[in-house]
Amino acid sequence: EQAVAVDPDYASAHAGLAISYCSLAFYGMNPAIAKARASAAADRAVALAPGVAEVHAALGLYAAWITYDWETAEREFKVAIKANPSSALAQIWYGMTLATLSRHDEAITLATHAREVDPLSPYANTALGLAYVQAGRRTEALPLLEESTSIDADFLYTLWVLGSTYGALGRHDEAIAVFERAVTLSGGGSYYRSWLGWAYGVAGRKPEAEKILAELTAGDPNDDIQPLMLMQVSSGLGALDSAFAWLEKSVAQGDPAA
Repeated sequence: EQAVAVDPDYASAHAGLAISYCSLAFYGMNPAIAKARASAAADRAVALAPGVAEVHAALGLYAAWITYDWETAEREFKVAIKANPSSALAQIWYGMTLATLSRHDEAITLATHAREVDPLSPYANTALGLAYVQAGRRTEALPLLEESTSIDADFLYTLWVLGSTYGALGRHDEAIAVFERAVTLSGGGSYYRSWLGWAYGVAGRKPEAEKILAELTAGDPNDDIQPLMLMQVSSGLGALDSAFAWLEKSVAQGDPAA
């Protein structure tokens, strides 16, 4: 936003805004607000510079994460990669899109190449681990994710994927430790609290999970509590009827993570 204020015709800044709002839709921002802002920023970016790789990466991300237009997403990511073969982000997001479509071998190939392009990026390293997780190959993902923490021990995205992988593998104490750290680093962020609640729940620590669920249900006027967060804790507690009710509400309001 500061870059756009300095130069309203800077296409990459508008693309960055679109990317930011697409991402924020996953982390608590009201989906309708995030969608409207991402759409406006993406439209402005492509009007200013239709041939820039970052602009097409933003268009692909918007299509994949917000409107679920897989055909458009794939086309835009291909254009972005052709315009800039060194764009690790375009390859990561394209791979995530293919994983959603169960094209896991292609997703792993793209994530591997993205890490080769930017080997010191914690996001690129984590994205490769996530590609293995999405393919159901969690034991292969774990060393990659643990290695990512050596690049940046405080990178929240790595902690999220690592913690959820530990939990899925039944390594509950490690999952809880990771999410407790994520909650601290995020300043008590609701998104990470919901995952900590899930980790407590699947570990059988019901009182701690229920406490987080009660806090999130009560809400905070200074925070955006989304139904999917309540679904996450409920599922950890095994309260499946409640979990599905929150999930249906999340889908109805257009939460991209649902």
